[in-house]
Amino acid sequence: MWLAGSVFMFWVFIIAYAKLIFLPAKKVFPFFHVNLRRLFKLILVRVDCEYTTEIDKTKPYIVMPNHVSFFDVPLMGGYTPNFTFGIEAASHFKWFLYGPVIRKYGQIPIERNNVQASMLAYKTAAERVKNFGSSIIVFPEGTRSKTGKLNQLKKLPFVLAKMVEIDILPVGLTGMQDLSPKGSFWVQPTKVKVKFGTPISSDIIKNSEPEQLAELVRNQLIQLVEEKITD
Repeated sequence: MWLAGSVFMFWVFIIAYAKLIFLPAKKVFPFFHVNLRRLFKLILVRVDCEYTTEIDKTKPYIVMPNHVSFFDVPLMGGYTPNFTFGIEAASHFKWFLYGPVIRKYGQIPIERNNVQASMLAYKTAAERVKNFGSSIIVFPEGTRSKTGKLNQLKKLPFVLAKMVEIDILPVGLTGMQDLSPKGSFWVQPTKVKVKFGTPISSDIIKNSEPEQLAELVRNQLIQLVEEKITD
């Protein structure tokens, strides 16, 4: 599966990079959107999508999924209906081929161990959202869970929410621990679910503190993920 997926994505990244030389990321997003879905079919992973409420495809969101697997990133890229970009670990930008492509696409690098650098990354993300009206995917746990349990949510994603005051869209990912957990290179055919929650409105964001927003998102994630993710 790694071989099949790697060969497929190698050509996807080559073509995407060529497109990004001439086209803005928003024009290239549909190409990624379709082919990331094909990736999961290729590695024999069945993905079911469910919506708690209707998602407005014309408006931007801060999309906040739980985070368990390396495959969470392509999963969200393939199944989030709106044009999105994201904040990624700075180390990813050094990876062969993948790094140049995500840099060209406009992903934002973040140094998780440096508070000032992390804050700068989130300020850059806020400016991007305001200037281009695009959605942004942020994993509020900050890093993948080693156990599948929901980690403590970080404060900075909710500081970002206060900066831009656009709806937060919680997303529950179920089954990713079986597909490929953190620390493992094993990939197995399985069924996963992407369940989009109820958007937390900009009015609520405006009148809430980051800690209160974190609690609202945490409560939704617990309900959206159809497996036990808390002790």
